[in-house]
Amino acid sequence: NNRGLLLFPLFLTAWGMFLLLPRLGFPGFKFTCGLIWPTGLIIIGLSTIINSRKTTRKNNLGDHTIIIGELRRGGEAWYVDDTNISHGIGEVKFDFTNAVIPDKEIFFNISGLVGEVTIYLPPDLPLKAQCHIGVGEVSLLNECASGISRKVEFESVEYKSSTRKLNLVASLKIGDITIRRIG
Repeated sequence: NNRGLLLFPLFLTAWGMFLLLPRLGFPGFKFTCGLIWPTGLIIIGLSTIINSRKTTRKNNLGDHTIIIGELRRGGEAWYVDDTNISHGIGEVKFDFTNAVIPDKEIFFNISGLVGEVTIYLPPDLPLKAQCHIGVGEVSLLNECASGISRKVEFESVEYKSSTRKLNLVASLKIGDITIRRIG
């Protein structure tokens, strides 16, 4: 079912055939060690990328790890709990406007290398946010910063006294972080 799982065994089979065919009297290709190792590393790398791109791992703590791809949540009603998201390259998009948010402080951490993080919040949700970008742009409610090594922080006036609230930390090496209130 998963083509990525077959990539490495197919490479080994083809490599073995190319090494065996000339010894059996059939025309074959000459491989040198200078070609075998780089080709093997490329195949292993591609296999890893293909496998991790198609799967998102979630455990009981609400942890998500994505190497390449996107993670989206929103639209219909969904339950929010403490979450940690790590991604390499891609997009993370969460719409909290229809989310069921319990009466507690929710910790939501997003960290990534290259990509885009977009968060939509309802107008009445108390927020404490820290956003950091290595290179790119941060747009946190009414405050924007762009360039190299930018950090934007925000805390709602009613945050400390509220029981239902969101503590959001988002950081990217390269890309854009956008957090907006909808409604």
